[in-house]
Amino acid sequence: MTENLRRLRQKAILLPYLFNMYTDALNVKLNSLPIVCIVNETTKNNLCYAGDMVQISPLVEGLQRLIDTCRQYAEEFDILHNETKTQCIFLLLRSLKHIAEPQIFLGNHRLEFVQEFPYLGHIIMDNLKDTSDTE
Repeated sequence: MTENLRRLRQKAILLPYLFNMYTDALNVKLNSLPIVCIVNETTKNNLCYAGDMVQISPLVEGLQRLIDTCRQYAEEFDILHNETKTQCIFLLLRSLKHIAEPQIFLGNHRLEFVQEFPYLGHIIMDNLKDTSDTE
């Protein structure tokens, strides 16, 4: 892959095409793993759209395996992850909030846990509410 292609900016016209080209095989790899959540009666372990990817797992070990799979795929195809933009959110019922925050890594970089983050125009919150979208 050329240096110019690797540095392609998010506003580039070709980005959706290139994103789909590189992530189709990754989605097949991720979907073949025995790590799933049920979302609207469909099993999922990742979502991707418009240059953004989300990995979903009911277990910490599963999430780490999904992230490791993404990292290995990225290394194989010379794709760079933005470690500073990669974040985790711990979705728990209020009664389980006493559980300690796990440690998740992208390579050697420990990922930051946040209470909320924007995704496709919505605010995902760790308290399972959607009040930030309406404020």
